[in-house]
Amino acid sequence: MQSTLEQSTMRTASGQTLPLVDMSLDVELRDTLALVEQTQVWRNAEPVNIEAIYTFPLPLKATLLEVRVELNERTIQAEVVERQKAEQQYEEALLDGNTAMLLERSDSGLYTLNLGNLLAEDCASVHIRYALPLQWEERLLRLALPTTVAPRYGSSSAAGLKAHQTPRSDILVENRYRLEMRIGGALCHAGISSPSHAIQVSQHDQETLVCFAEGSAPADRDLVICLTTLDTQIASASLASGKDVTLLHAAFPIPLGKNDGPLAIKILIDGSGSMAGDSMTLARRAAHHALAALKQGDSYAISAFGSVVVHAKSNPQRMLLLNDRGVEPQASLFARQVDANLGGTEMLDALEAMFALEGTDESRRPADLLLITDGETWARDDIVRLCRDSKHRVFVIGCGACPAESVVRDIAEATGGAAVFASPGEDVKAIVERHMQRMRQPRVTSASLNLQDSLWQSPSKLARCAFVGTTLHVFSALRTPLSDRVELLLTFDDGRQQAIRATVQRTPEAMAADVVRVGFDAYLREQLLELKPAHNKEMTALAVQHQLISPFTHYLMVEQRGHNAASADPALRQVPGMLAAGWGGSGQAQQYLDLPTFMRRGSDSTDMCMKLSITDYSLIRNDHSILSGTGRTNTPIELIEALNESVSLFGLLGKPPYSVSKLVELTRADGGSIPSEIIDDLESLIDNGWPEDQVVSAFLHALLDHHELSASFYRSCRRAILRAARDLPPTLTEAMQRALADTETFEWGWSTNSQWPEAHDRA
Repeated sequence: MQSTLEQSTMRTASGQTLPLVDMSLDVELRDTLALVEQTQVWRNAEPVNIEAIYTFPLPLKATLLEVRVELNERTIQAEVVERQKAEQQYEEALLDGNTAMLLERSDSGLYTLNLGNLLAEDCASVHIRYALPLQWEERLLRLALPTTVAPRYGSSSAAGLKAHQTPRSDILVENRYRLEMRIGGALCHAGISSPSHAIQVSQHDQETLVCFAEGSAPADRDLVICLTTLDTQIASASLASGKDVTLLHAAFPIPLGKNDGPLAIKILIDGSGSMAGDSMTLARRAAHHALAALKQGDSYAISAFGSVVVHAKSNPQRMLLLNDRGVEPQASLFARQVDANLGGTEMLDALEAMFALEGTDESRRPADLLLITDGETWARDDIVRLCRDSKHRVFVIGCGACPAESVVRDIAEATGGAAVFASPGEDVKAIVERHMQRMRQPRVTSASLNLQDSLWQSPSKLARCAFVGTTLHVFSALRTPLSDRVELLLTFDDGRQQAIRATVQRTPEAMAADVVRVGFDAYLREQLLELKPAHNKEMTALAVQHQLISPFTHYLMVEQRGHNAASADPALRQVPGMLAAGWGGSGQAQQYLDLPTFMRRGSDSTDMCMKLSITDYSLIRNDHSILSGTGRTNTPIELIEALNESVSLFGLLGKPPYSVSKLVELTRADGGSIPSEIIDDLESLIDNGWPEDQVVSAFLHALLDHHELSASFYRSCRRAILRAARDLPPTLTEAMQRALADTETFEWGWSTNSQWPEAHDRA
């Protein structure tokens, strides 16, 4: 899609100029995949070179296929590079004054774009192309493309995000984007609607085109497009040929059966502050319709949570059996009156309390849990672990204009449940009734494909991912070609079996390479969840081979600027997104956000986490007994944290503590010390003629270069160390790396080296 630059300059609430000036989405629906290209246009209107950092969402199951940058009308293709190498090359490019782009997957569904050394008047268009498997539910396809990240409860750093990766939002920012969607083939005859936006639909030849009715829309909510067909989808299978591999992609819509068995359900409503407004209205409706869908013989309980868990008076200790009198009035009243006034999103404690809630004596069926939430918490990993061990299926309804998809889906999929979403404008009753109908269905106890000679299959455990009323996507790398049919055999807990067959076709050559990478991406994601860290090297090699972004790989682009190279470090520009529509009661998603609201900002929103005491380093004697300290020994990660805080606090960019005494003093803030054998060796090198600043720089660079420690350095600290280490003699840096080779995150592994290089051997 051709991008048109808006000439207005946006600013944040603090007056910072925003270099992100335009965005667009180009979407094409093809058979079982959506192909999307997101374009971000960046322009530096400042007189200095800048580094723009922007964290944004993509669909949870999106596979990135291509990243390219158009810089001042020149197109540069980004490549997937091993994480540590990519970060080092990015930093070196900036130190050389060149322009570079680094795209990281900072968390599930979150990506961080780093665009460094964008010179004055530079214009860069970043094109991100990805594929997304289409998830049909009977005759309905709901495609949701996120555009902003709502504030989340808790600590992003505890969730593994670095300071620069933490998403930010600003009430004064309005990022707008344009949409062009093309729907072809049999889908062009589907009914098309959008509960989130006013759209314009038109027919052209054999395609249906969709765009915004007003030309553009604010990026403050998920873009939701719904397609409905008269007929249910049929199973499909295609073979894609790649380099040295043939990949099968099969999509099996699993039809709903007829089952009126009793249901045991625990309903848990998120009543935290972020749910205020639209999300809470949706949650109340969802809870009401869930209770209304219960039948005689079902058992139920209803509760809400925030900082505390509140049970309905009807079920303070255990679940209730629904008799001929219907749902208890107190339970119905609870669903109508629950509000977003219960504090923070302490979901972990709430789920634990609900899992412990006793069932009825009459109920023979294991209880399911229906969680109604916006998912806005950073504690996803702990929550998923708890749910996986709970022996409950958790069904989730994600409420609001832009719920946290990774939290909502991961909870459901980890437990054999299912996730659905309800945004303002959608038919909540229909969504809940479909969800409740799924819960009544027999459970899939086993599932298998008739593949005789496959290298791998994803998902590896089909029964865990097969759910009636949804589409099961299966990818498999094959040694030998398949016959003309593939069959999925399902066995349910009521003893019934069902076979779903698909005719195998050949993937069009133009799409084959993309489909192969989508399959390997699905396999890689599953392996990363299942395998131990010892396999990370193997997974990294696989990601690089197939050019897939992952926790161990980034997209990297470097453009040499020659005589135009920047002569100074870039000014940092952390670019916020829009505040999510309706978040925390700030307005309604159907209206423009014209009223400010107070936003919760985490304590980890900057590099500096604590203040260090300022010490007169000139008073510290260069004496072993003083330097080594008498307290406990600091771990490597504690030293790195002290370095991060030092650079952030004093603005010492390019000037870290380049003396042994300063280095040691940093660790004394919490009563610790660097191991004495390290101090001995560093001082020995200095005594033998090595300049002290070079010795300390080599030590810091070896820490930074360590595969297990590198990710813990903040960007400002990393850049300062790299700048200081640029001209270090290789003999010194290599010796320091050998000495630190056995070091781990929480334990020093210093190897005393009697063969340190001589100072005269600096070549």
